[in-house]
Amino acid sequence: MKYLCTLLLIFLLLGNCTQTKKDDSGKESGMALLALTSANTNAKQNVNITFQLKLNETEMSCGTDSYILPAGQTVKLRDMRVYLSSISLLSSDDKEVPLQLDNTDFQYNGAEGQLALLDFADNTGSCTGSSFNTTAATNRTLSGKVAAGVYTGIKFTIGVPEKLNHLDKDKTTTPTLLQDGKNPGMQWNWTLGYKFLKLELQASDMALNMHLGSTSCSSDSSGTISCKNAYRSEFLIQAGKTINLSETKVSIQLEKLFTTDSLPQTSFSLTKALSCMPIGTPTGSSGTVAECSPLIKNFGLVPGNASGATANTLDTAGSVDSSTRVELFKIQ
Repeated sequence: MKYLCTLLLIFLLLGNCTQTKKDDSGKESGMALLALTSANTNAKQNVNITFQLKLNETEMSCGTDSYILPAGQTVKLRDMRVYLSSISLLSSDDKEVPLQLDNTDFQYNGAEGQLALLDFADNTGSCTGSSFNTTAATNRTLSGKVAAGVYTGIKFTIGVPEKLNHLDKDKTTTPTLLQDGKNPGMQWNWTLGYKFLKLELQASDMALNMHLGSTSCSSDSSGTISCKNAYRSEFLIQAGKTINLSETKVSIQLEKLFTTDSLPQTSFSLTKALSCMPIGTPTGSSGTVAECSPLIKNFGLVPGNASGATANTLDTAGSVDSSTRVELFKIQ
C-alpha cells in the first residue's frame, strides 16, 4: 500500500510538471508572438530616390550639350542645386510617413530637422567659371529609411528649415551641405539665410538666374533671426501606383516652369540677362517683377507686389498658393 501511494504521488508530481511545462510553453509562445509583432511594427525599409533634371524629356547635364526652352531658345545648364526638407512618403491609405534621411555630405538628420541637397552641376563644361561656384561633387539621390509599408507618393518642401537657415556657412559645426567650403554660393548674406533653389541657364551671352529663398529677414536684440516672407514651396507627387522605394526615379520637368497660363509657351524668351529673385528689383538687369512673378507663381508661391514697388510689400508674399503650382516633379 505504501508502495502504491508513493507511485501515485510521483505520478501526480509528473502530471503537474507536465502541465506547468505546457503553461510555460504557452506563455513563451505568446511572448514570442508579441516580440515578432513588435519587430514587424518597427521594421524599416531602405529608400533610394533618384532625381533627373530634364527639359522636354531630355536629361540635362553640364558639358557642351544644349537644350531647347519651350519658346525655342537654346540654352545650356550652368547650375542647378535645390534643398529639400520635410520629406515624407505617402502610404497607400493616404498617410504621410516621414523619411529618415541618412547622414551624408549631402544630407543632414539632426535635432534641428532634416535636409537634403540635390546638386546637378559638376563643374565641367558649361558649369565652369570663376563666378559659378560649382564643385565636382554632385548628388541626385535621397537615401534613408522609412517604416515598412506600401507607398504611392512623395511629399517634400523646397527650402531650408528655419532652425538651419541662419547657421554660419563658415563654421565646421554647421552641417556639411550648408558649409560654403563644400557647397559654395548657396548662401544669401544679405538675407541672413540660404538660397533654397539655384537654377542658372545660359543662352548665348545672356543668362537666366532663378533663385528662391526667404526674404525680409532680421535679427532681434537676442540675435534670433526671423523672416517675414518664407518662400518655401511644397510639392506632393503621386505615382498612381505602388512605387519601388529601392529604385524610384523622379524627373524635374523644367519645361513646366516656363509654360503656364500666366506664362504662355511663346512668351518666355531671354532678350536680356534676367535674374529672378524674390527681392523686388523693378527694373534693370535683375528683370521686372512682372517678368519674374510667373516663375515664382509656378512654384506655388505668392509673388510680391507686381505694381513696380518692392516685391515683398505684400504680407502674403512668399506664402504658399497651391492653385498656381505646376507639375514640376513627376515620378517615372
